[in-house]
Amino acid sequence: MGKISGVIVVLMIAVVSWSTVAAEAEAAFVDVAEDYWAAEEIEYLSGQGIINGYPDGTFAPNQDVTRHQAASMIAEALDLELDGRPDPGFIDVDENTPHFREIAATAEEGVFQGSQDAFRPGETMSRAQMAAVLARVFPQEDVKRVFYSDVSSTHWAFEYISEITDAGIAKGKDGGSSFAPAQGVTRAELSVFLTRAIVPDERIDPS
Repeated sequence: MGKISGVIVVLMIAVVSWSTVAAEAEAAFVDVAEDYWAAEEIEYLSGQGIINGYPDGTFAPNQDVTRHQAASMIAEALDLELDGRPDPGFIDVDENTPHFREIAATAEEGVFQGSQDAFRPGETMSRAQMAAVLARVFPQEDVKRVFYSDVSSTHWAFEYISEITDAGIAKGKDGGSSFAPAQGVTRAELSVFLTRAIVPDERIDPS
């Protein structure tokens, strides 16, 4: 975690004021209306160069995020140096893998971890995995344990989910009673969660 902390400080200093960007934001994608629930966050991250749309001008906000796409977004958000990174050593990742350099950078920084020597780059990123990544990048102090009906205290991501919930980065579903840890995280959801992580003033009240 030590290597990441210095990057966060740089990020917080360099990031453009949310209020300024949100006020001046214009619809950046043809499939994201100005009144879409995540429009400002999507436009904010797009303006920061953290996320990109598709060549046809769409963003596909309801499309699930793959793990290699998430690695790219996180690497861009942290402004990680991509050159000179060692091969991450995953059995399913090579130089032809989409966002190979971002995967290598985030793996070396300890942001992303594989499972049984595999990264599973094309696999949908789950909400539990998203919680783990954001908690590693934006660690909190004095975290209050948060309980959801579908996340037991023995769940591998329980502490991570508690951390980002208590920090106001994410919240539950179904009125807040469940977290849906195995459910895929969409491009719109990750945009909102990442914006809240980057811009503390945009975090929600966890109570």
